[in-house]
Amino acid sequence: MKIIFTKVAMKDLKKIPNPFKKNIQKEVLHLEDFPNVSNVKKLVSSQYFRLRVGTYRVLFLFENEQITITNILHRSKAYD
Repeated sequence: MKIIFTKVAMKDLKKIPNPFKKNIQKEVLHLEDFPNVSNVKKLVSSQYFRLRVGTYRVLFLFENEQITITNILHRSKAYD
């Protein structure tokens, strides 16, 4: 399965401190096994899914056997 990062997601990732960034990158690789991944939920009234990695949320779309990561945000800002 193909995983694509948007420009916004790449910017978000650069802002995150290194220890958290490494965990996020490791967990994103596990998305290749989607939908058999823990800590993933579909957001209510939305086409987005979220991956929970500690206090960060990876928001993504799943279409045509492709995952597009749109945002990587702290949980306090992820659902605004």
